[in-house]
Amino acid sequence: MVCVMDARNLSFLNNSFDAVTSFFTMMFIDNKDHINVFKEIYRVLKDDGEFILWDCIIPPYAGDIKDVFVIQLEVLTTTSTIKTGYGVSRIDKYQDVNYFVRIGEETGFKTVKLEVNDKIFKIVFKKV
Repeated sequence: MVCVMDARNLSFLNNSFDAVTSFFTMMFIDNKDHINVFKEIYRVLKDDGEFILWDCIIPPYAGDIKDVFVIQLEVLTTTSTIKTGYGVSRIDKYQDVNYFVRIGEETGFKTVKLEVNDKIFKIVFKKV
């Protein structure tokens, strides 16, 4: 079954999930909506639940470099390697690790793990 809904207003009941993951999704959501998305994730997570966020650092747009940000990924699974890429407009789009840590902690999450590898990061938040 496929379920499509707005991440700013999830149709799930409170405390429904042990874990929520976001894999290179925030880059496609307007920055002004990130706080609402985090609040919804916090709401649907059970106490002590984890929110795992994988995304990328998008430098601020200064007008002197390309206005499109593209990142290529190589995802290793136990059975294969998946090669893919994502791209977004850089205009009005800036994000880094500290930006998401701040939003998570403002929402009520505790940051329990942080990994950064070049422009890619993984943050594990815990609902407290």
